[in-house]
Amino acid sequence: MENALVKQYYLIYTLLKVNKDRSEGLKRNVQYTKDLDLKLFFNRCYFQSLEFTTELNTFYNQLGLINVPVKYSSKQIHNGWYKLKGISNIMNEIEHLQNCEFAEKNILHVYDMVLADGDIVLLSKECFNEVVKQRSLIEEVYQKLINKDLVFLNY
Repeated sequence: MENALVKQYYLIYTLLKVNKDRSEGLKRNVQYTKDLDLKLFFNRCYFQSLEFTTELNTFYNQLGLINVPVKYSSKQIHNGWYKLKGISNIMNEIEHLQNCEFAEKNILHVYDMVLADGDIVLLSKECFNEVVKQRSLIEEVYQKLINKDLVFLNY
């Protein structure tokens, strides 16, 4: 049982780290983007990521684990938003949006890994459903970036 609890911790911790990097990258996008529509889009995504973190923290805190060693950092997860830190203000808009697509695609990959490792037997039903919902909403953002349809109607 202890190993299952620690694995749950790592799965949720991974998503918390990815969302932290995502929200930091999106916040920088809001600061450096001059286009008002893009600024609004990134701002909505930023608040979405903060909401995800709040929800994940609820499940994380329910585990009640203290002093569990961290096996890897978000850099090792390679979520893409980490790589965009500090460079978003020097790219043209097209390059920037392509890099944002890449970052969101990598986050989807991390969510897929967590869902594969943390099937409904390992994660609580509520946690699993929340992760599925978050993944779906990130997929929506990713598709909007690909299609350059940056109107955010379903937030």
